[in-house]
Amino acid sequence: MQIDSCFCIKGFHFSVSLVSEDSTVLEKTAFPFSVVTDTDPLAGLLEAGIVTGAGSEVEKLFLLVQRDRYLLTEDELRPVTNRDIEESWRNAFSFYNAEDRGLILLPGQTDGEGRLMPFPPQFFCKARRIFFHPPCPKCGLPLQQCEDDGLLDASGLQPYSGSLRRYLYCAQCTPAGRSGFYAYDEEPATAVRDRRALIRKFRLLAEGGNHAEQFPCPECPEHRECYGTDQRAVSRIAPFSFYPFYMFAFKAMSLNAPDFLSLVSGAEFGDVESVLGKKQEAGRIKRLKDIRQRGNLTKAPFLFGSDDRFFLEVLYLKLCFLGEALRFLCRGDDLLMHPGLRPSVERIWVSLPPHGGLLPFLWNFRVNLVGIFTPPAGGGSFHEPAGTESLFYTGLLWFNTLLANSRQDVSRVNASLRGIVDHCRKGGDFSFQDEMKDPDPVFSPVNVFWNPEGKTVGEEFITLWHKALDLSLSLLRAGSASVPSFSMENFRQRSEGLMKEISGLMFTEAPAGTAAPAPEDAAIHGILRSIYNKWSSGAVTEEKESTETVILSSQVRKEETTPAAPPKQEDSGVIEETVIISRQDAGRPSAPEEPAGEEKKGDRPEDSGDSLEETVIIRPAERCGDEGKKDGTK
Repeated sequence: MQIDSCFCIKGFHFSVSLVSEDSTVLEKTAFPFSVVTDTDPLAGLLEAGIVTGAGSEVEKLFLLVQRDRYLLTEDELRPVTNRDIEESWRNAFSFYNAEDRGLILLPGQTDGEGRLMPFPPQFFCKARRIFFHPPCPKCGLPLQQCEDDGLLDASGLQPYSGSLRRYLYCAQCTPAGRSGFYAYDEEPATAVRDRRALIRKFRLLAEGGNHAEQFPCPECPEHRECYGTDQRAVSRIAPFSFYPFYMFAFKAMSLNAPDFLSLVSGAEFGDVESVLGKKQEAGRIKRLKDIRQRGNLTKAPFLFGSDDRFFLEVLYLKLCFLGEALRFLCRGDDLLMHPGLRPSVERIWVSLPPHGGLLPFLWNFRVNLVGIFTPPAGGGSFHEPAGTESLFYTGLLWFNTLLANSRQDVSRVNASLRGIVDHCRKGGDFSFQDEMKDPDPVFSPVNVFWNPEGKTVGEEFITLWHKALDLSLSLLRAGSASVPSFSMENFRQRSEGLMKEISGLMFTEAPAGTAAPAPEDAAIHGILRSIYNKWSSGAVTEEKESTETVILSSQVRKEETTPAAPPKQEDSGVIEETVIISRQDAGRPSAPEEPAGEEKKGDRPEDSGDSLEETVIIRPAERCGDEGKKDGTK
């Protein structure tokens, strides 16, 4: 059975999303597939899904698909070749496949020895919504990519190994002189035919008797219309990938990191959509609208959006994001992520939970990198770092996350950093805590907000901000080889210590002059503060990850509660504590903590009335995200 917009890899069915279900619209669209984002120079990110043989979607996917036309700047001093691109994909595969980094391994993606293999070319018929392998117009055999440099040189073409040019050909027909070479784009002054010419030549198979296997046109009742005077085949057939291609599959994510960080900084959904509209990022706009409409939101909710602690909340969430990204990039103290890895915020994606729960949804997230990382041929805006390149660009990622907003973009942030970086490379010392007497406004703490105009930050918070900037600078200095040794473990400890300071201030009593919170907000605050006090006082000692479950409930249940046995020190499982707050307790300050497993009168289900039950998982582990956050985060 043929499933619309679906191609099959050894029994594994992909349904690739289209820009429209209207065939008339598809015919007018050169590339009919739904693009999520198009910023990676080597690959495009597409929407897709895993489907059953009957067409039911099992899982939404991102497909990272190798480009037919690379977005690389040619540089004679640093040439990039097809072999370099292959190596980039192999390095990326090793990076994603080494540990749990979200890659979904596909059938046929590797050979018998586990080496990454390309998939064959795929063309798409927009009228019948089917994929097929492009055949040789003469004999009907599948076209192949020519990697024989001697044959290409003899034909007056650039070698595969020494350039970025690629060609399809028929291994049977070309040596006999009955066929030639095909390329995605036309090459003037050569006998190479482009993709349109190849599609027009499919007429020889559509109307002749030498049919190619799985070629759909001969059996189609409209083939005379496609290959007649109007030549509609050119607008009805499009390459999904003209050449053999590498492809990675990931579970679909909610938001691109720059859009997530804009919301975290206080931007309204409309602000972010407007910026993306100017960049023609329709795929990212669609994902924002999905989240916005799901909760009927104009702006993301926050815990402290109405008082001075909003600065702490924004800074804390950004540091959580950066900590998650860093843990994804590095394992332990391993700094060699893979050759050429230059992490950028555009390559990071964020997964959010469905709306609902007691904590705002921005407090519960996980991150993933989705991209092929290779150095741009022409270099960047900085001189080539002498040290660990990956650390240098990770430092830029930290600064850009903290400082980029609606008033200053990444280029402005990097321009202000250049002088500091040059100073450090010459052996000079610098600290934002000590040397910002006459500060550059680019590094002002108000820039943590999307719209810094009119914002103020309390003096008691400035030291925390400078510590965050100094953390970012330590990565730049390590990447510039101006630091003799760098310990990732020490860096993590400093980062986690700073986050603990921030959370300690965030969950203290509200500053003077702050409006009293609503009773339900006060109840949440009391619970979080109670848990924070317990962690800070050492009441809960953990070597492994622990989980607290807070249940706000007054629904009548006739079931027994069995106290949990005290956890063993060597227990590898999750330590779980359940705190049950009755309706009467919801509006008043939390009582002192009691040992786990003990139950107070009035906390039993039978002592409560009727109201909504809701469960919040709060993890005081090292991670910030849906797998656990410190200090009361979800």
